[in-house]
Amino acid sequence: GGRVNFYDPRLAELLRAEIRTLKKALPDLKGVNLWLAEGSGGVGDITAQELQRNKEWEKPLIAAFNEVIRELDIGGILFAHHYLHTVRTHRNVYEMMADFPELILMDDITWPEEDMLHPFLGYLPQSDRRLFFQTNPTALNFLLDTEYIGEGILPSVYPRWWQHNIREAARNGAQIAMGRTFFWDGGYTDINFNRLNAHMFASFCYNPDADTREVFNRAAREMFGNRVPARLLDVLWETEPIIKDVIGINGVDSLGHSRFPRPIYIDVVYTPQGNAMKAVDDLFSPPGTALYPPLTDGLNNYKQWRWQNKTISKPAAEYITRKKKCVSWIEGILPDVHRLSVKLKSNHRKLFVQGYELLAALAKGMVLFVETAHVHHEWAHAKSISDQTARLRFRELAERFRAQAAQTPKNPFLYQERMTAFAEFIERDLPRIGRDADKS
Repeated sequence: GGRVNFYDPRLAELLRAEIRTLKKALPDLKGVNLWLAEGSGGVGDITAQELQRNKEWEKPLIAAFNEVIRELDIGGILFAHHYLHTVRTHRNVYEMMADFPELILMDDITWPEEDMLHPFLGYLPQSDRRLFFQTNPTALNFLLDTEYIGEGILPSVYPRWWQHNIREAARNGAQIAMGRTFFWDGGYTDINFNRLNAHMFASFCYNPDADTREVFNRAAREMFGNRVPARLLDVLWETEPIIKDVIGINGVDSLGHSRFPRPIYIDVVYTPQGNAMKAVDDLFSPPGTALYPPLTDGLNNYKQWRWQNKTISKPAAEYITRKKKCVSWIEGILPDVHRLSVKLKSNHRKLFVQGYELLAALAKGMVLFVETAHVHHEWAHAKSISDQTARLRFRELAERFRAQAAQTPKNPFLYQERMTAFAEFIERDLPRIGRDADKS
């Protein structure tokens, strides 16, 4: 039940000793990448409260890191990322790192997540972007394992996304592009769709202005062979903007590491604070409502996406129509995928068929997600439908969720389980909430 005390001065010496041990065990070690981020387990996770005081405990750790890196004559990279940063705590990292100009400062191309819905370094105010590139050599982190947007199981091949961000990285003066592989895709980057992402990423690093389609074709043929049908390549090429529209709702990605959205994301009142940015209730405000806050040092992940995109609410019908257009496109190309993929190796055929069938299931599920969130907003916020009407519509949506779950192939993204959970949530919990509200 214990936790690391980040203020304990002994932690700096432990860090130095650990890196010396690594170097002794790996004499050819060229460098170390230090992450002070979430995901290191309960003992070492940094809380939002500790982040607010990060200059007190992080500066000694960076100093120790810099000291041992110089002692061992190896490279050192500090990753500035944390999911719970505010504008100020993020800036604090850049300011601390400026005192150690030999260390490389790394950050995300987009934050809090990489989902293709937000601009390059859009989370940084202009003054902080200048600070990022000002003193330290800089590296940018690219999630080639497509953690949030398919994990190589969906047809998650994104030539436009990689080229755009590599161009921006080069234009802004980044020295290093770090492409992460073999992590969130279960270690299968070499045999799933992410192989193409890694290939294209390397190509664009050599030549950011290379012809996008040619780079894509070359990567696809390297994996699937020169006899891959041209129509199948066309489908894969056209899929990138479709996946963006399947996943995004006015710039909000409610998926959880590529998993189907949890039902609590229909409203922020049900959503844990750390993931509140994924809640979509505000998107159904009267069309034209500004949903983004003013820029302050306290701006955190909750409203970052809205602030980055300067999000304005749109009619619910627009969100639903866009999702339904995705369903129509996917259903239209599925026969081609089944027919043409027989010309591929069996493992590659399975990759295509499974990827597009799951994308179809996700798209249909996202139609239901948006429709449910809309009904919920009408009932809980706009008060434009009665509790009785809401319960009837929730019951109908629950039946459709169960039907879609039953039609969905088994998969690692929990589509079936999450859709069934959605049905139970809106059928059993929300009507109870409504009745309780009537009594108050």
